[in-house]
Amino acid sequence: MLNFMKRKSDERGSVMIEMIAMLGLITMVSPMMYKQAAERNTELSDITIANHTRSIMEGVNDYIQSNFAAIRDKADVECTASCCTTDKKVEYSKIVAASQKLIIDVNHFCEYMPPGFNGSSKDIGAYKVAIKREQVGSNVYVTGVIVGSKAAGGELQSMDRKRSSRIASLIGSHGGYINAGDANGAQGTWKLAVTDYFGAGSINAAANATAWTPGNNNIVDQEITTL
Repeated sequence: MLNFMKRKSDERGSVMIEMIAMLGLITMVSPMMYKQAAERNTELSDITIANHTRSIMEGVNDYIQSNFAAIRDKADVECTASCCTTDKKVEYSKIVAASQKLIIDVNHFCEYMPPGFNGSSKDIGAYKVAIKREQVGSNVYVTGVIVGSKAAGGELQSMDRKRSSRIASLIGSHGGYINAGDANGAQGTWKLAVTDYFGAGSINAAANATAWTPGNNNIVDQEITTL
C-alpha cells in the first residue's frame, strides 16, 4: 500500500514537472508568435498601400494619355463625372514657364480610377498629384508624380525609411519614397528633387489651395509620357 501511494506521488510529481516545462515553453514561444503576427499584419498593410498607390498612378497615367493633346497645347481639362467634387476644371494654361507644374487634387482623376475609388485611407491621409509639362525640341514630355502623405493618427506616422522603401519596392519600378528633399526610386532606380514638382514654383489647380511640400518617408509614384 505504501509503495502504491509512493508510486502515485511520483507520478503526480512527474506530471507537475511536465506542466511547468510546458508553461515555460509557451511563455518562450508566445512573444515570437505575437511578433510574427504583428509583422504579418504590417506586411499586409504595406501590400495594400502599394496596390492602392499603383492603382492611382495607373489612373493618372491613363488620364495623361487621354488628355495629352490638351496638356501639350496648354488647354483646359474638365472632369464632368459626378465623382468629381474638387478641381473639376484644370487650366493647363497656368503652366507658363518650364519650371512650373500644377498640383492637382486626386479627385480630379476619379474617372480613370477603379469603381468605388477612395483617394485616401486610414494610413494615407491624401494623395497629391503634380503634373509637369516640358518641351525639348519638338518633343513634349508630361510627367505625373503622386505623393501619398501619412494620415494623422495612422500607423504610418512613425514609419521609418526601411518601411517606406519596402512599400516603394512593392509598388514596382515607378515606386519611391522621400528622404532629405529627394524622391528616391525603389532600389535606387531613379531620383527626383521634390522641389521640381512640389513646393516653390508649383501652382495649385484650386485657387484656394495652400502650398504643400511632402515630408520624409512619404510614398511616391511617378510616370513619364512623351508624344
